[in-house]
Amino acid sequence: MKFLSAIIATFLFIAGVADAASYYVSKTGSDTNSGAQASPWLTVAHAAAVASAGDTVTINPGTYSEDVTLSKSGTSTARITFTGSGLVQSCSVSGNYITITHVSVGDGNTVNNSTSTAINCTGSHILVDTVTMNLQSPGTPAASASIAWQSSGANNTVQNCDISHTAGGFAAIVMTGTSTNNLAFNNKIHDILDGDALNIWGVNNIIRVMRFMP
Repeated sequence: MKFLSAIIATFLFIAGVADAASYYVSKTGSDTNSGAQASPWLTVAHAAAVASAGDTVTINPGTYSEDVTLSKSGTSTARITFTGSGLVQSCSVSGNYITITHVSVGDGNTVNNSTSTAINCTGSHILVDTVTMNLQSPGTPAASASIAWQSSGANNTVQNCDISHTAGGFAAIVMTGTSTNNLAFNNKIHDILDGDALNIWGVNNIIRVMRFMP
């Protein structure tokens, strides 16, 4: 019986991995496409609505003037991943087990979500890794967004990111009073227009190896 149970568990694990999909978003795409590399979608919001646990969304180069909500969740063994080289104006992340990596987020004049935050994490187990958050639009003297990364959830991480041109009198990285077990690691914070680099509250939140530059 134990042997049979092990076989069934292995089969279910392999089936779960096999079901993971790769989707693509492009400025030349259409949300009526399949989302495949040769038939990409147009908007990140559409990709976020479709992607499920284990899936990867690649955002191709270009500026996506979207305030994207990532509300769907992955699992501890099958995260939802958003990657690529595109620029998204902001993300509100309420789902769990989500990875955002290598994209750019922020554009000072167009971050219009309710928190004026480039990446606002209210879910848990969210990883933001190697993301550029420049909140100043090209050719403008100041940013309208005040915060680059904020967490009010638990077990969220922002690491290896380049953060610049925050404004509004707040901090570039914020961990709120409700946040727990969050980590900010090896981020470069520079060219702050107005406000602080860090605003850390909550319980068991950790800051490590940060680089602050004028």
